[in-house]
Amino acid sequence: MKRFAWILLLPTLVHGVLTISNVSVSPNPFSPNGDGLADTAYFQFMLSGGDATVYLEIEGVGLVDTVNASIGMNTLVWAPTAGTADGRYIYRIYGFGAGSEATDTASGWVIADTTPPAVLNVSVSPNPFTPNNDGITDYAHIAFEAFETYPHKDPDSVYFTHPLGLIKIWYQNGATHTSYTEFHHLPDLGYPVYLYLVGSIFPPEVPEVNLTFVDYGSQEIPVTVAQGQDVRVGGLTNKFVDIDYTVSPIDSTDGEIWIYVWAFTGNASITITDSLNNVVATVNFWEVFRGDGSYFTDWGPGPIDDGLYTYRIQVEDESYNTDIFIGTVIANSIPTEVESLSSEYSMISPINRDGHFDATMIQYKLSERAHTTIKIYNSATTWDSTTYVSSIFVDSVLEGGWHTVAFDGTDSAGNYLPDGDYTIVIAVNDPVTGDADREGITITVDNTPPAPPDLDSSSLTTPTGSPTDTLIGYSEPGSEVEVFLNGLSVATVHADDITGRFEVELQFDEGINRIWAVAYDEVKNASDVSDTLVVVYDSQPPYVDAS
Repeated sequence: MKRFAWILLLPTLVHGVLTISNVSVSPNPFSPNGDGLADTAYFQFMLSGGDATVYLEIEGVGLVDTVNASIGMNTLVWAPTAGTADGRYIYRIYGFGAGSEATDTASGWVIADTTPPAVLNVSVSPNPFTPNNDGITDYAHIAFEAFETYPHKDPDSVYFTHPLGLIKIWYQNGATHTSYTEFHHLPDLGYPVYLYLVGSIFPPEVPEVNLTFVDYGSQEIPVTVAQGQDVRVGGLTNKFVDIDYTVSPIDSTDGEIWIYVWAFTGNASITITDSLNNVVATVNFWEVFRGDGSYFTDWGPGPIDDGLYTYRIQVEDESYNTDIFIGTVIANSIPTEVESLSSEYSMISPINRDGHFDATMIQYKLSERAHTTIKIYNSATTWDSTTYVSSIFVDSVLEGGWHTVAFDGTDSAGNYLPDGDYTIVIAVNDPVTGDADREGITITVDNTPPAPPDLDSSSLTTPTGSPTDTLIGYSEPGSEVEVFLNGLSVATVHADDITGRFEVELQFDEGINRIWAVAYDEVKNASDVSDTLVVVYDSQPPYVDAS
């Protein structure tokens, strides 16, 4: 195993009884911006040789902390106020014992980084999308770029994504060997990182290799790497300050494996919430985040309810500085439309209030929840301000499914509409998706009764000795004609749809017979009573008085 110690600082030791050693700074970089996250840098050190008063000085700032230290591990703190300039600061740790004897001095640097990263070039496509599993626009592609995810003021411009080195593994005669070629000295970064391994060269007989890395908390992390495979090493609590690894033995013939090692920090995530702020999806880029660069996720394919969703992109750098971008995406699998529309009657006669055709119930079906308006127009084809008559209701939010509404031939003020054809138009829209639809159905308002039937007096013989005869008459074509004889309804017949002619076979009472009729149109408007015909029926033979 080849181990590179984390030499965050190279303390200058002045030989004496009191010794300061094993200095570490955490977090480093830190972000003294007052947000409660990584605002304070903690300097841990080992004191040996006796107790001492130990001081922490920051170059350009001055004395920032003092501690009465005992033998063993101790901590100094730099908790600057918000507004501390970003940059690399040199620190000195020194002290004096009870007899004023000086300790040695340890020095190094700490990075203050309060500059947040940036979320830029965000795009969502398509938007709206249709997550209905039909294979067409089932996913919303949410993409963004992360910028400045490294300490902005670091004079060395150390990026969070950084090539560290190359691991070579060779096996020969049953023995496995490894070496590490360093491109960049990891401890020089000054803060823990995650590792990113790229399998570069693998012989055919060894498709993968097992390694074990040791993080800065001495925890062992097993990793399997294969050719062409990118492997993330670490976790939310596993970071590295040096390259410390072992390789599992390879039982194969002679060969060599190359694995490139990169370093990175930070993270990004996308959280998606519905209109009630319930979290419906979370995407964590932990496994792929490599600092500055482009990232994306495909959200879908469902089932996802139609509606407006809010996505929240957050990018975080090593110092817990964050940038957040908030946007919206629309799921629209079901088009908002009027799926079905019908009416109980196509014609009504509301004014007479006779209980027949006074109103009609209109049934309609909505594909989904929608803002719904129902208006009345006097045109079957043009539905605008020039043909607008009245509204039944405006912008009511209705659930998807079947609904009914009554049309009684009146306007919104309760006034009866003139006779004519009226189109009831149901308009629906979804203000979120922009979907809209309109469907109409025409209803005829007919409050005008037909003219009284015209009874043909010549069709009847009077006086007559025959008990029956056929009455012929004319009425409004298609109307129903009710015939009365001596005050009793004796027949109802249909007037011819074209000529209006009708016939009724009458059976007379003895003596005088008075005949009249009333016509009814399709919606039971009743005409006035027709003229009355009189037929005298005499069944007795003539009587001759011979006296």
